[in-house]
Amino acid sequence: MTATNIAFLRARPGREPWLGQALHALVALSRGNPDCQLANLHRSEEDPALWLLYENWTTQEALWRHLGSPGVQSFVSQSASLLESDVGLRGFRLLPREPIELAA
Repeated sequence: MTATNIAFLRARPGREPWLGQALHALVALSRGNPDCQLANLHRSEEDPALWLLYENWTTQEALWRHLGSPGVQSFVSQSASLLESDVGLRGFRLLPREPIELAA
């Protein structure tokens, strides 16, 4: 079942360009992984320091393997100098489509 990873990241003041570079590299790592179905990076239109990373993975196990990989761990180790706070990482599971039953 598809596992979705959503992360909110806020750059330290003045570190937005460096965080952007690091996040683009992180997304490239995800996209290069055969278990990654989708990896998109978004930047807030209202707040240029705020980023959103959205990924879909084949399984939760595949996502956890990726998060433990050397490339991701390298990002984690350098992120303290780029991020204002901890990564707001959230995991979601895609639910199957179910018909909506309306009461008569």
